[in-house]
Amino acid sequence: MIEHTSWEEIFAIVDTMKIDPSFYDFYNWVIEKNLKFIILSDGFQKYINRILEHNEIEVESLDILANDVDLVDNKLELTFNTPECVHGCANCKYSHVLKLKDEGYKIIYIGDGLSDILPAVELADIIYAKKNEDLANKLAGDSRLIVFETFSKIKKDIEKRFS
Repeated sequence: MIEHTSWEEIFAIVDTMKIDPSFYDFYNWVIEKNLKFIILSDGFQKYINRILEHNEIEVESLDILANDVDLVDNKLELTFNTPECVHGCANCKYSHVLKLKDEGYKIIYIGDGLSDILPAVELADIIYAKKNEDLANKLAGDSRLIVFETFSKIKKDIEKRFS
């Protein structure tokens, strides 16, 4: 719907986005424990990278599965990660998580939005859902659900479960 823009205009908005301060400690702990960590997003790779870099997180070491966006003649051109999703997703999180599940991974799913509901409900072993967001509201009462406000709670809970 945006017919004319620039990266400067897009990044002016993107650069205001903050990351939970406890994410840094959580992410470093995940890496230290040699756990597989994937950022799975319905958003766009370019602005996800920008948000992470702006918050001093190196994107080169991250596995990010997201759609992408480019500017062609100052118009947004979208590239979808899973263009043939049977669920109607822009980036089929379900298919990405199913692949990991089929490879034998235990799925610890952290999310908040509508696009997280299907993969969490169908495939997750443990679900961390952001308080007062769509995923937490939809899964209320699910025995796998842990509602969180910060990543420090997730880290403490995982440490307790797997120590």
